[in-house]
Amino acid sequence: MSCPENCVERMLQQTQRDRAQAAHDAARKQLAAQRRLVELGATGQIDADQAEAEVAKTRAELAQTTTKYENTLKDVERGRALVASKIMSEKVFDDRSNLKREAEAAVKFS
Repeated sequence: MSCPENCVERMLQQTQRDRAQAAHDAARKQLAAQRRLVELGATGQIDADQAEAEVAKTRAELAQTTTKYENTLKDVERGRALVASKIMSEKVFDDRSNLKREAEAAVKFS
């Protein structure tokens, strides 16, 4: 049984979101390591501060890409039904689909 197009797209988007989550998790681990090095006197506070800033950055990127991803999924799903019932033009649906692809790219590169 093959997976419909939207199923494949969702799997791709979920994979990309998982990648953003992994980057955030790695940044948190780096921060913990830097804090421990500061405690041991093996590195300066600046390194720990930079690691903390990276955690904040990845947290924000993850939240942003997750929200955009979820919103575009909703828009595309709503749009499919509206196009089928001729309430929405295919042009508007295409625009929504393009926004979804942009969200996918944002998730992929965050």
